[in-house]
Amino acid sequence: MRLAPLQAAGWGHPVTTGLVNVDLFLSSDAMEPADGAAHYTEDLVRLPGLSVSVAAPELAGLAPDRTALGLSPDRPVLLACQSPIKFRPQDDPMFAAIARRAPETLIAFVAHSSEHVNDRFADRLERAFREAGLDWRRHCVVVPRTDRAGWLRLNLSCDVFLDSLGWSGGMTTLEAIACGLPVVTCPGGTMRARHTAAMLQLMGLDATIAADVDAYVDLAAALLTDPAKRAAAAATIADRRATLYDDPAPVAALGDALATHLERRRATAERT
Repeated sequence: MRLAPLQAAGWGHPVTTGLVNVDLFLSSDAMEPADGAAHYTEDLVRLPGLSVSVAAPELAGLAPDRTALGLSPDRPVLLACQSPIKFRPQDDPMFAAIARRAPETLIAFVAHSSEHVNDRFADRLERAFREAGLDWRRHCVVVPRTDRAGWLRLNLSCDVFLDSLGWSGGMTTLEAIACGLPVVTCPGGTMRARHTAAMLQLMGLDATIAADVDAYVDLAAALLTDPAKRAAAAATIADRRATLYDDPAPVAALGDALATHLERRRATAERT
């Protein structure tokens, strides 16, 4: 419906609406590919930085607690915390490839609210690991859903954050970075596959942005098998993460963009 003279959508739902009554798509210049405008029926507005001003999560009083989370205290833990529905079946072998390259690693997933989804995902993991000659239960754990504090404690308790392929993490990555986790990503050709890469680039951290899935597995395995490299990456994240939070630039740019586009629409309406 046309409820206002100017209507816009943002990247919380990171695809075009396809609706004629939505005029603008507010996106991040850092996330959009060069041909990004072709992906929208709306006029694409490229706002600076992440296009949003996000506050860092409050971590005071929170501490790692692997025992409470059912995580081994002696193994490196790779956090793959997107909803299971964001992991594509064709990417399942990638988890087994990481486990083969870093055999002491425990990959932590987070349960979905639907047991049916959890069962289907477990079946997929079992098949992918079996085909690689591995037992998925030795290398994977599914952590129960939890509250906000428990979620942040999970991030604080892990060693490396693995971004999802095809549909990248947004707030999940921002929370992982706030908790000091080294992040590995492999961007795709659309904005929704480039959230995490944009965050790393804004921090000047291109080293863990993989060019393809093979490099993605290599980067994850290298961090998981080398404690010194992992510690150095975490220290760099901690030193540069403030760049991503409480950025006023997108707010000012949003105001300017809305005023400009509204004035254009008014001028067009007057001419017609």
